Amino acid sequence: MIERATLLFLTVLCSISCYGTLLGNGGSERKQLFDDNWKFALGEYSSASAVDFDDVRWRALDLPHDWSIEGNIDRKNPTGAAGATSLRA
Repeated sequence: MIERATLLFLTVLCSISCYGTLLGNGGSERKQLFDDNWKFALGEYSSASAVDFDDVRWRALDLPHDWSIEGNIDRKNPTGAAGATSLRA
């Protein structure tokens, strides 16, 4: 009797899972794109986390973006091996 109940439970569970997949609700993968509509300003702004911070002068951009392309190429300010303006001394 317990084996039948277990088999029935697993069959129902599998059926529900397959039905959800057919509806497009299957799987736990969820994606959210957040590449667009970012703002950027080169520098340090300690008050930027404030709710009422005015970022109207900041440049709008989409990701991916490399902050190092904003300034002049300078050997005194290398970005490292993966940066856009990577320089070796």
